[in-house]
Parts: sequence; C-alpha cells; structure tokens
Amino acid sequence: MASSGGPMLLAVIAHKDLDGLVSAAVVISSRLSSSPEAKYWLGFAQPHELPRALAEVAAMSTPPDELFIVDVAADSSTWRETRVALERLVSSGVKVTWVDHHSSTLRRAEELRSLGVAAVVEEVGSAATLVRSLLPQTQDPEFFEKLIRIAEAFDNAEALEEPLAPALEVLADALALEPTDDTFRRQVVSAWLKNRVLVPEDAVVRSEEAAKVFEDLLRKAQSGVILETERIRVIDLRPVRVRGFAGKLLSRQVAEAGKVVAVVFRLGNHSAVITARAPPGSSVDLGSLFESLAAEYGGSGGGHARAASLRIPLAYADRVVEELSAALER
Repeated sequence: MASSGGPMLLAVIAHKDLDGLVSAAVVISSRLSSSPEAKYWLGFAQPHELPRALAEVAAMSTPPDELFIVDVAADSSTWRETRVALERLVSSGVKVTWVDHHSSTLRRAEELRSLGVAAVVEEVGSAATLVRSLLPQTQDPEFFEKLIRIAEAFDNAEALEEPLAPALEVLADALALEPTDDTFRRQVVSAWLKNRVLVPEDAVVRSEEAAKVFEDLLRKAQSGVILETERIRVIDLRPVRVRGFAGKLLSRQVAEAGKVVAVVFRLGNHSAVITARAPPGSSVDLGSLFESLAAEYGGSGGGHARAASLRIPLAYADRVVEELSAALER
C-alpha cells in the first residue's frame, strides 16, 4: 500500500533533458504548494531505462502516494517490462500519472488507461506544455511559467527573448556537459524549487566548460561527414565522446545544410545511437522511420516527425545509415 498517516510522498521519473527537468519541477512544486510537508523522490530515465527506474520506485522502503512519469516516451523494446511494473504499482495503491508528448506514448494511451494509469498524452511540442495546467497550483506561477517557456523553446528549437534566451543556452549546455550526472540534475531542480533561481551558479560554471567542449566537437563534426546527398548529411562521431551535445550540434548543422542531418555515435562498448533532425517544412516523418528501423535491428527508437533517435547494436550502425539514407532518397 502507498504511504499513509505521514507526509505525502511523491515520486517523479523524468527524462534527462531540460524539458524533463522543467516538467518534473512544475509537478513537484504543485504538490509542495498544497502540502509543504510533502516529500519527493526524483529519478531520471531514457525511454529504454524506464523499467529500471520503475523498479527503483517499487523498491522504495515507503511506497509513494503518487508517481509521475514525465517526458519519457513509451519504448517498444521494453514495453512488456514497463507494463508489468505499472500494473504492480497501480495494484499496490500508487496513483500513477504519465505525462508525455511523444507519438509512441500516444499510441499506448488507451492501454495505459486500461491499467489504471492517468495518461496525459498529447502530440504537442513539449511535456512542459502539458504541465502548464498545473501552474496555478505551483509555489510561484510566474517563475515556473518562465521555466516552461524555456523548456518549450528547447524542445522545439525556437528562439527566446531576453532574458530567457541566455538562461536557456546556459542550462542546456550545463546539462549536456555530463549527461550521466543525475546528482547535478537534482541540484538544478532543487534550486528552482527552493530558491527560484533560473540559472544556478554551478550551471554557469559548467556552461563555460561546455562551450569549449562544443567548439571542439563542431570542428570534429566538419571532418566527420561520411555521406552527403541532396536530402541528407550523415556525420560519424563514433570515435568521439559526444556527451549530451547531439541536439545542439544537429540544430547548427540543419540550419547550415537545409536538409536532414544525422549523427552516429557510440553508447558504451556495444551500442550505437543515430539521431537526426529535419528542417522546418520537411515532409519526412523521422519518428516513424526510426521506430521501424529500430525494431528491424533489435533496438529501440522513435521521436517526432522532425527529430528522432534510435539505439541499436553497434555492429548494425553502418547498415542502418544506408537504409536511412535510402528511405529518405525515395
């Protein structure tokens, strides 16, 4: 059974990017505002890591009253384990809400509801857009509206006005520098919740180092082009540590090339990630294409029409690049 008799306990599993962090902060603030004594646990997961994160929640010594999953796409390769974990949590009395904007989760929305999960799922630009309805319940609606606007601009690659534009750049770079550092993510969310500071000092320091790292990555990307056609540019960064800069690199490259750009890089010793973006106005549906390629090669993937990623066994990377290019040329 979920906790009873003591302070409310909230668990949140968020995607690791800026949209995920902002969405998590809004959810947490909405609960702290009405129950200042409430406690929260914050975890992070990529889509294929969701079963592991759900297992952490299930193993908590005091079960949470509520669990929010925010900005984490439903992953076909791990869906069976995810479904089982959700069923067990719901049956134990945990109120589960899944907030997401990816098409793969939208396709599972009715299935989620049949499990007793509240599915707040729409194919909009960001998860932060979906949690905007919680703003009146937060501790500081004006502050959290600023965060939501930053997250929306981040996920949609849109320009922001001053003074939010510099905040977006610093936060995104700071998070990209060490993408496995969940402790830093929790510190950023805590600063938002406790101090109402858009950009914590630690983020400023990290962003300065990140700027140097990214400039070096840009130089390596220029020499890493392995395929250039009328419709696609492919950059091979498998020998390089990309960290969390793939999205920023793709935005720069798409603006320069005016066509689909894909980046290939390693994830550990046995996996490859291929991530791509398309320019505005493109008719390609990268999300569906990447989802089918991932399924064909024993990986996982998906996303949106103009931005998608997949993770596959390293040995298949070159073959998948060939298929991706052929599909876009048709």
